Amino acid sequence: MKKVLFIPLLLFAFWLRVDGLFGPALHADEALFATWSRQIHTLRDPFLIHETADKPPLLFYLQATLYNLLPAAPFTARLPNLIASMALLPLTAIWTKRLYPLSPHLGRVTMAVLALSPLAMHYSASGFTDPLMLTLCLTAALTAHRRPSLSGLLFGLAIATKYQAILWLPLILLSPFIETNTQPGRHTLAMRPWLISFGSTLLVLIGWLFISFSETGFGRTGDAQLLAQLRPITSWELLPRFLAWRLYIPLPIAILWGSFGKCTADRLLALFLLAYCTLLWLCAFPIYGRYLLLITPVLVIGIGRIIDLLPYRLFFTTSLLSLLLIFNIQPFFPSSTSNPSLLQLPPFPPDAVLYDHYYSWLLREKLYDTYTYIAWIPHPNALITDLAAHYDKTTPRYLILPTQYTASKNLCEPSRPLRLCGHKHPTLPIAHASPFIRRLNAAGYTLQTSHTTDTITLYKITK
Repeated sequence: MKKVLFIPLLLFAFWLRVDGLFGPALHADEALFATWSRQIHTLRDPFLIHETADKPPLLFYLQATLYNLLPAAPFTARLPNLIASMALLPLTAIWTKRLYPLSPHLGRVTMAVLALSPLAMHYSASGFTDPLMLTLCLTAALTAHRRPSLSGLLFGLAIATKYQAILWLPLILLSPFIETNTQPGRHTLAMRPWLISFGSTLLVLIGWLFISFSETGFGRTGDAQLLAQLRPITSWELLPRFLAWRLYIPLPIAILWGSFGKCTADRLLALFLLAYCTLLWLCAFPIYGRYLLLITPVLVIGIGRIIDLLPYRLFFTTSLLSLLLIFNIQPFFPSSTSNPSLLQLPPFPPDAVLYDHYYSWLLREKLYDTYTYIAWIPHPNALITDLAAHYDKTTPRYLILPTQYTASKNLCEPSRPLRLCGHKHPTLPIAHASPFIRRLNAAGYTLQTSHTTDTITLYKITK
């Protein structure tokens, strides 16, 4: 790609993405990952033995390394993914050029489409594991033919970032076949160094898992949820999940691509795109937008190839539709369970106890450097049991709940949904807070409002 086009496009993509580095409050998952990385950074729990870490650790160790150089702030936790997302742009262009050497302009097209993709922009500067995993997977596919040892190492690191990287294994193994247009059997010897480097990385990961799971065991909540997601969906879920995933966008692209394709790369990439979308549709995975991030490079190559393969008279029409597709599809999934009001909490007295049911992951990250003990309570009776055993007047105890609106206000206004998870809930905030308040009052405790906002209220518990 000519530098006269490459550098301005890269700078423009960085300008579109850097705002997210200092953007909204952390998502609950981002806050959890940032807390794990701070546990590693401070050496309180370097192997996350006492955490329910159901994710592999590479991103957390990268974040912990950056905490030695930069402040322990949300932008530091998001910085590794911003770097990985910026590297993804030229890597996609190079991979496209390798797959389609007879289409010299296709690499620039795919890089431009990826730079303007709202989905890619939305998750580029984030604390999730997906952007780093995707960049490592694409680099592994790019180096599979010429540097198989490096490819195996990178794929092992992708698995060490997120287990879903295993879905890229077909593309990585078939990349040498696509590039050379020869039979896969001729790459048996080249696969030996790939397997050695990948196996070595995998052994390190397995060793870390044995250390991390040494106390809590392998039967964790995240593992049970992952197994539950592998079930096939029921018939009544077919249409709702098809619409919720917006599969009417990538599936036609895959079908057109495979139908008009003239080479092996077209058919194999279209088949991968079709298989992945079908997997998301027919398996009970939760509907998270970041799960579609894994196919973003393949999807933009498909858009570029369709434009390249269609007759000349349809070129401008297809280009216009592609631009509309890029600019009008916003991140259509609830991507933030952050609560900016948590950033406005007043400082707590030394050795205070904060009871919580809804915001524990966010609170642990915000109050990490304080002496406040955060006690998660599964239900109101658990709170009463804990207070009966440990309450004393010398230790300040607080309870944080969603803000409840008075009955008179609810009579005057329509139901005001609680924006607890970044999107509207059909239930009133009073339904979330009232069970705890009623149970405390019945047990003889008094709640004094210490701090309140539109979404959260902090109570001091007295007796």
